[in-house]
Amino acid sequence: MTNDLAQFFGIQSSQGRYRHALHSIQEKLQPSHCFIGKFVDDDQVRTVLHLADGKEAENFVYQLAGTPCAKAKKSLGTCKFSSGVQEIFPYDDALKDWQIESYIAVTIRSFNDKPVGILVCLFDCPTDVATSDCAWFREVGYLIGTEFKYELNSVENEQLISHMSLGESLAKLCTLEWHLSADTVFASDYAYQLFGLSEKQQLTRKQLAALIVPRDHQKITEQLAAIEQGTVECFAIEVEITTPAGESKHLKVLGETKTDSLTDELVVQLSIQDITEQQQLIKRLGLADTVLENASEAVMISDSKNKIVWVNKALENLTGYDEAELIGQDPAIFSSGKQDADFYRDMWETLVEKGVWRGEIYNQRKNGEIFPEELLLNAVKDEHGEITNYVAIFSDISEWKETERRLRFYADKEPLTGLANRRAFIENVDLQVKRSKASHQPFVVMYLDINRFKEINDIYGHVMGDFLLVAVGKRLQEAYDNNDLICRYSGDEFTLLLPNSDLKQAKMKAEQIQQLLSAPFEFEQLALSIHVSIGLAEFSQGLCCENNATATELLKNASHAMQRAKANSSGESSNEHAIGVHDQQLQQQYLRRLALRDKLKLALSAHALTVNYQPIICAKTQQIEKFEALVRWHDDQFGFVSPAEFIPIAEEFGLISKLGQFVLERACQDLGRLHQLGYEHISFSINRSINEFRTDNDQVALVTQAIAKYAIPADKVVIEITESVAMSSNHYVNDALAKLKDTGVKIALDDFCTGFSSISNLIEYPVDILKIDKSFVDNILIERNQSLLTQTLIDLAGKLDMQVIAEGVETIEQLNCLRDYGCNQIQGYYFSPAVPIDECIALLSKETR
Repeated sequence: MTNDLAQFFGIQSSQGRYRHALHSIQEKLQPSHCFIGKFVDDDQVRTVLHLADGKEAENFVYQLAGTPCAKAKKSLGTCKFSSGVQEIFPYDDALKDWQIESYIAVTIRSFNDKPVGILVCLFDCPTDVATSDCAWFREVGYLIGTEFKYELNSVENEQLISHMSLGESLAKLCTLEWHLSADTVFASDYAYQLFGLSEKQQLTRKQLAALIVPRDHQKITEQLAAIEQGTVECFAIEVEITTPAGESKHLKVLGETKTDSLTDELVVQLSIQDITEQQQLIKRLGLADTVLENASEAVMISDSKNKIVWVNKALENLTGYDEAELIGQDPAIFSSGKQDADFYRDMWETLVEKGVWRGEIYNQRKNGEIFPEELLLNAVKDEHGEITNYVAIFSDISEWKETERRLRFYADKEPLTGLANRRAFIENVDLQVKRSKASHQPFVVMYLDINRFKEINDIYGHVMGDFLLVAVGKRLQEAYDNNDLICRYSGDEFTLLLPNSDLKQAKMKAEQIQQLLSAPFEFEQLALSIHVSIGLAEFSQGLCCENNATATELLKNASHAMQRAKANSSGESSNEHAIGVHDQQLQQQYLRRLALRDKLKLALSAHALTVNYQPIICAKTQQIEKFEALVRWHDDQFGFVSPAEFIPIAEEFGLISKLGQFVLERACQDLGRLHQLGYEHISFSINRSINEFRTDNDQVALVTQAIAKYAIPADKVVIEITESVAMSSNHYVNDALAKLKDTGVKIALDDFCTGFSSISNLIEYPVDILKIDKSFVDNILIERNQSLLTQTLIDLAGKLDMQVIAEGVETIEQLNCLRDYGCNQIQGYYFSPAVPIDECIALLSKETR
């Protein structure tokens, strides 16, 4: 055993010693399994080394309950089962899995005799270990126990050092020991972090002195001199350093000198703490005190008994009291008597319960003046939750209260006219909706607009405009009682709420208003006469609005009715057509137009429209010579939308230029495709609106650029315009058309004789092609006058060197008649409707076969 002991302690690592012990056991006892385990949480074993058949195997964790190790743990000596161990411990699965028959173990204990581990041998056959071997086995267990204890001490020492380091780190504290004779400094771990130095270097006094800021050098020099002279044994100073990284720190240094008992040299022991945060806190507190002292709000602090202990200058200025007059007084000195005892009781209950109270209060100055103030009270508590102070912050809100009074007055009023404002009116309409639902009584919202008010502002100025608005408001107020709420809704628009009125009564009131406002408004030496447009929207059970009506909905309906009335009004002195009544069907039409407008914008942006082409046929040969480009639109929501519907919408809402440009580009692209396929004789007719001929929309450039882009001859492009465009007095239109003709582009006059046509204008402004409208073609066989007029137009066009195209030809009889009259080309469903470009190619291909 002596040799084993020497070898065991000659090994450097714990794991090596464990390995030596188990291999010695394996060699001596020849177990199938042997292992060293540590007890975990008193009910588990975790092995630290395991041999199976003499070879190191995977460590494992097992439960003590139901195993021989549970019995061994309680034993003070060797625990041994020479045979039948599986039958004794039937729930130990490891014994079964490894086919174990016998068992021997010894418990490893700590200094206080507490079981900390176990040494186990397992045999796969009945084995009766000799007494001497059991003693040897127990000795090996003692050796392993010694190693366990050593490990435990090492862990405890490491934990102690770790806790000390953690304590230093948390306290931002380090210790130094300076041997003056050797000028060497020994430091704890945190010192390196505190000074921002590397832990690998040896600290010296010179190195640490270099970190001290210059203004503290004299202080340090004097302290060192006193230490070396032996005039001080203990000292405390504060210094500031700058670390190598440039970080500034404030340090508190406590020192003590002593003489080393062995070397008799002088040693200085230092405890150094980082107090940077404390210094910053002190500065912040000083700054806070300065801020409070100079704050614009009045601040007062009282003690736990509510006696004043501090006030700032703002409070002195606010109340008229000096600080000396207030210290020790109860804040009740400011009481005005306007709050009763219940008020103060509730205030204190809230303050004690929640720690804060905020509200408005009336207090009294030293001169007796009562004033309103906003008061914030806070209860300050110590670490035990006991109230130590009360802090009150006051603000004089006299001006704010006056402003509030004015705002309250004007909250429901429009400032110029003094009438109800929009918000108040909407609230009242919503309230009236609820009342009418309950009473089943109808009411009407009236929407009134002053016609051409902008012209009055532009001509006479805004002062006159404001005067007129005020005067209109006064007349409306004089004419109606309080049951009729009158509102200046916006700009030159007024609204009236007519409770318990149906449409018949509301129309009578609208006529009365028009009569009332028709009298001139006199301003200095000027007399103004105005006309108004009025819209009416009724709420009654069973109408379209039904129970879902809101003020917003009713006002929108009345506004739509007013706009229709305004559009239908002639603007003359009569107001007969200036009253509109909301109609659900008309509204739906209007909403559809708005929806189509928005959809059309998106369709144009996404190029979601298509262009179809209707063939134009030679009357003699009945061969295709031209196609007219016609835009088509199929929407996901509305389905097929007729050009007769969406083109006027494009005109009205300023989308016609984008629409026209889309058709122009697509038509030129498709014409270029036809020419590339060999159909170079084909021309395309492209319609243009008068609204596209604007100075900011250069038609000459747009058309010629599109032609050049797709490399098509200019004389194969026909621009179709209506008579209103061709005969326009706009010089820009005339110049643009002339320039297009100069480039070779043909000009076609569409729908001739459907408007205010003039033969003389046609002669003065010659075009290349004249198109006869379908309305003439429809009646050419039954109306003699239209037949004669059509024949005359064709003859005149021929003499003016113009081509003639007849539109809307649907029968062979119409074709023969027009051909007999000398018409050059035919267009209509008799031949083909407008079709996609691929079908156009098919039609042309069919002709060439």
